[in-house]
Amino acid sequence: MPDSSFDKERQIATYATELDRACREGWPGMRVAADMTWALQPGVDSEEVVDYEASVEPLFADPRLSAICWYDQRRFSDHVVAATRAVHPIQVMERLDAVDVTRTPNETRIAGSSELSTREEFTAALREALKQPDIRAPFHFELDLTDLCFMEAHCAWQLITFAAALPEGSKVTIRCGPLLELVLRGLGSDTVPQLQLSVQADVEEQL
Repeated sequence: MPDSSFDKERQIATYATELDRACREGWPGMRVAADMTWALQPGVDSEEVVDYEASVEPLFADPRLSAICWYDQRRFSDHVVAATRAVHPIQVMERLDAVDVTRTPNETRIAGSSELSTREEFTAALREALKQPDIRAPFHFELDLTDLCFMEAHCAWQLITFAAALPEGSKVTIRCGPLLELVLRGLGSDTVPQLQLSVQADVEEQL
């Protein structure tokens, strides 16, 4: 904010200019860390900040440029944090021993760790994800667990149990890594026709 005002187009142009300069100087790319507390200054509208976050995304499609935006949740409103999370394709979790749930109409993504301390939250997320609109009609859904770094046996068994309770003809596709696949198959997922595993071979998980 060189003139005490925020200009979205100027900021985007600044990123592009600095990236070009870095590459001309022989660097392979540029990394940016942005403390977003500047957006709390008087005269900066929160909706304008969210719009900026959405608009700058195409710039980071260039693999030479990466950035992390830090939002202090003690200072920003829940609305701003939720809105910026919605437009950011990737968010950094505060702790790995937690569960992060992202929902869309046809898919739920669960990241983090499903263990004793998060068992209740993980089970609640599963129950909500696999709640079919019509309990008599077949149900089709995708569950993305590729970013789940740990899954205890109880949580895996709970997932299989929920899927087995769905109506005949239902299909729940689980995207996961090879180690989680091993756990689910070991607990009997192959005996549940409603459950289908889609294994991402390049995903490394710690179980």
